[in-house]
Amino acid sequence: MNPIVEVPIVEVQDFGVAFGLKDRPLHAVRGVNLTVRPGEIIGIAGESGSGKSTLCTGLIRALAPTARVSGRVCFDGRSLYDLPMREVAAMHGRDIAMVLQNPMTSLDPLFTIGNQVREVLKRRGVPGAQVREQAIAALKRVHITAPEMRVGQFPHQLSGGMRQRVLIAMATSASPRLLVADEPTSALDATIQDEILLLFRELRDRTNAAVLIVTHELEVIRRVCDRVLVMYAGRIVEQGPVSTVFAAPQHPYTRALLASTPRIEGTEVVLTPIPGQVPDLRTLGPGCAFADRCPHVVDPCRQFKPEFRDLGPDHRILCRLEGGVQ
Repeated sequence: MNPIVEVPIVEVQDFGVAFGLKDRPLHAVRGVNLTVRPGEIIGIAGESGSGKSTLCTGLIRALAPTARVSGRVCFDGRSLYDLPMREVAAMHGRDIAMVLQNPMTSLDPLFTIGNQVREVLKRRGVPGAQVREQAIAALKRVHITAPEMRVGQFPHQLSGGMRQRVLIAMATSASPRLLVADEPTSALDATIQDEILLLFRELRDRTNAAVLIVTHELEVIRRVCDRVLVMYAGRIVEQGPVSTVFAAPQHPYTRALLASTPRIEGTEVVLTPIPGQVPDLRTLGPGCAFADRCPHVVDPCRQFKPEFRDLGPDHRILCRLEGGVQ
């Protein structure tokens, strides 16, 4: 993998996102501190409802108007939430891009692939005489076969993997410095997943872009990411280098999440589910949100807010356990 440049492109300080009434808020994201460096691929993992997608849309200022944010998000040294929305909109697609989860619903079924790629290029200032040529070039970069023919086809005429490649081509046509991919492989088979992940590596290697991948598939993070963020109930509970976290997870939730991955033992597929349910964010108590499901819980876990503990270079957990799980 490329050496990681130390100057962050994204810096996040005590970032939070809340919805609902002000006197009864639902805190979807709480107290996130994060840096993202150019050339770095970061995986964000956690169960459904943990706040992964909300965090990413918040980092690029693409939340619903009803969302209330707190804290600070800086992109390339500029505070996104202090900028006029027109300036942020101009950054979307040029400096910041997002690949959405479902390629079939993200592409307009009434327009050809070429029309949709060309529209993106036009909005980014590509001269009209060069639009078709650059649209074909964009499809070639994501290894779509016969791109000259594909530009005349409609989304339903392409496979799921090809549609996902089209979305990546559209998102990366302006060589953004930050690419956010929300569950980019969830609807694809294993072979196509590998090809899509290879595209993200190629993008990083070619442009030194930072990539955030939101996924519930831990094997995706293991194969392609440099760092992993594990989220639970809106908070990052463990973050660190992929090799470190996967080899020796230190937060009880991270350990349970990794253990819940299906594995083959002899002739059987073994699945170890995490006991209990994800908590209701509207009724969280003062202590650790994972306390009711944690095998290491003690009374102070339920009564007091957990604190971050540094365990090594870039490795930290949000837990009262000294040094993490032993």
